[in-house]
Amino acid sequence: MNTVLTLSITCISGAYLAGDYRFVLALQADSTLEELAACILDVLGFDGDHYSELYVANTPHGKRAWSIWLGDPEEDADAAQARLCDIYPLGHNKKLYYRYDLGADWKFHIVRKGRETKALEGQDYPMLVMEEGVKPLEYGDTDDGFC
Repeated sequence: MNTVLTLSITCISGAYLAGDYRFVLALQADSTLEELAACILDVLGFDGDHYSELYVANTPHGKRAWSIWLGDPEEDADAAQARLCDIYPLGHNKKLYYRYDLGADWKFHIVRKGRETKALEGQDYPMLVMEEGVKPLEYGDTDDGFC
């Protein structure tokens, strides 16, 4: 597929969240939910060694319209292969969230910005478009005694 989605991803909670943090990714529209999760962890520099969940709800703590657990051998592996272009639009008042590491409870709000656009020729995707704020550390700042 030659189309791209632009997603704004905001960290809304986490054990060691020190301040506001947001980044924007451009991904192929046919990227899977599993690939989206891997991109988020890659941008953050997180290890990826914990269970994670992608879910749709009205609020971060609201009733889930649907959810997919990643890293769980009992979860339907096909669900993680759902493509971004197939889940949008999400529905009235629905929002996409990513939750990582149940203990630290990292949560990210994922917002599609605009419509699908044509991929730029010669550009590799996914592409980090922008990031701002204080990038969170997965296990805190050991110099400050958080761990």
